[in-house]
Amino acid sequence: MTAPSLYNSDNTAPSTTGFRFSRYLALLFFLLLLLALWPFGSFHAADLDFYAGGLQGSAYPHNLIGYIGAHVASFMLLSFGLAAYPFTLLALLCCLRRLLWRRGVRPASWEYPTAFLLLLVGCAMLLGIWPGAFAELSERLNIATIPGGVLGQRLCGPGSGWLHLLMNSTGSAIVASSLIVIPLAIIWFFDWQLPCRKLLASMSASLAAKLHKEPSVKETHQVPTPTPKAVS
Repeated sequence: MTAPSLYNSDNTAPSTTGFRFSRYLALLFFLLLLLALWPFGSFHAADLDFYAGGLQGSAYPHNLIGYIGAHVASFMLLSFGLAAYPFTLLALLCCLRRLLWRRGVRPASWEYPTAFLLLLVGCAMLLGIWPGAFAELSERLNIATIPGGVLGQRLCGPGSGWLHLLMNSTGSAIVASSLIVIPLAIIWFFDWQLPCRKLLASMSASLAAKLHKEPSVKETHQVPTPTPKAVS
């Protein structure tokens, strides 16, 4: 991808703006992932024991996506903790944006999926700094004391995290926050910057028109009142 195609989506070739089956597959994947991860009525930590043969009963499995959903959701939660939820929701939103309303969308390059991965890692690291965060939900999902998953605990966990040993909690929070803010800015640039720019331009133009309102017809044709001459 060349620089002009990255910064000017108006010159994008028609083949890149049309429908692509990969967008539908991405939307379907993240929708199924969200259903598998959903903590109320879908994901249940005991589903893996049921599939392993350790549990029996008609109440299992709970996961709406079945065997694959239970294993994929368990992998996401154990690896990245609660960071899997904002990652999946944002990815689903961006998939809907690119599939249903492509006006102002820039063609995705390697920076786009990389931003999502860095966002996932950054959220896991930030949650790993505070093991007691979202304690009730973490316990429900069987990731108590590791809301950032294994990755967040290994990188930023108090006392044992690699980054925490080097930079303490403050430095770890700064690094994790940068891994959230910068990817969000990249995603915004690819998906939302052009519509927001046009919206802000129209709003500023209307505001400027109100501030610099032209004089009305009555004001332009108003005859000035002559001042009386002083009598000597």
